[in-house]
Amino acid sequence: MKESEHIAFIELGGSHDECLLTQLHAIKSRGHRIELICTPDLLDRNPNFLELLDSHRTITKEELNNNRKRTVAALWQHLKSNQFDKVIFNTAQGSIVRDLALKALFNKIEFIGVLHTTRKLKGSFTQKLINLKFKKYFFLARFLYDSVANGSSKLSWFYPIRFPYDNKEHHSSEKTKITIIGGVEYRRKDLDGFLELIKGLDPTKYEFVFLGQTDKRKEGVEAFLKQLENEEISIKIYQNFVSQKSFHEELITTNFILPLIHPDTPSADQYFKNQIPGSMSVALAYGIPMLIHEGYKHIDELKDATFYYNEDKFRTVLEEAVLQTDQKRQAMEANTSYHVDFQEKKYADFIFNL
Repeated sequence: MKESEHIAFIELGGSHDECLLTQLHAIKSRGHRIELICTPDLLDRNPNFLELLDSHRTITKEELNNNRKRTVAALWQHLKSNQFDKVIFNTAQGSIVRDLALKALFNKIEFIGVLHTTRKLKGSFTQKLINLKFKKYFFLARFLYDSVANGSSKLSWFYPIRFPYDNKEHHSSEKTKITIIGGVEYRRKDLDGFLELIKGLDPTKYEFVFLGQTDKRKEGVEAFLKQLENEEISIKIYQNFVSQKSFHEELITTNFILPLIHPDTPSADQYFKNQIPGSMSVALAYGIPMLIHEGYKHIDELKDATFYYNEDKFRTVLEEAVLQTDQKRQAMEANTSYHVDFQEKKYADFIFNL
């Protein structure tokens, strides 16, 4: 490893912002030069990234959609002419990544990436072409890594748990606040199950927040919201983009995070199976205990952070969790793998073969 390497981070899908800060900080704090290549909207959403960058380059979705070949060729020329040592793809999948990987196949620049689902290593032809160039991949949890690694030296994992605000502060609110990360959406959350969970809860004790933009045009959302009108319990949603500041302010008064993923529902098709829910990273970053269905008790790495329930015992578990919150937070603090410094060292060590 050179004393200071020149490293490009690429995210052209316009998403997975939450995974970048941990990576950027891990590399920059070790004295390396960084350029971020991304869509303009990603940089607009994350102005705090700029203090970690030596340079940045934006590529619009229109450029990619209207003339992908020319845009990819220009990007590859840029990577070569600026003598990057490594290129790290925040989302190491898709046709753009494939095209770049094939152009770089016989070049010495090292390609590394984050895979957000294990399915990409289970039969994707495009991913097989990408694999010809990529030397290393990360998953975002140990249980995902364990499910596919089979002793492979080119795979590792880390938790993306650095956030832009002080995520260890916590302020109590009048009611016990349970936050569901993301907006109202059937594919990612068991909304029908949620309606069952909240039945019988004391509306003077509990409140729920869907912390993400809710699009009422999505299938079933309007009907779900109408059903909520009949419930006495306080439920808050956001119909517009949630700023980083608002996101943080909701979390520091949150008592529990509820992924709302239940076995044998559409929510379980991917989450806790092939990929992590975003709520997992947020909970570990902020030290907020999770409420997770007992069907996922086998995921050992989450036990220190989780109270387990089933549909029949949600209220009982919630009441017990309120009484045991301090002990659970202490268990999370004592778990070294939940510490951002540990994760960033783990990430950087794999990048630089340490």
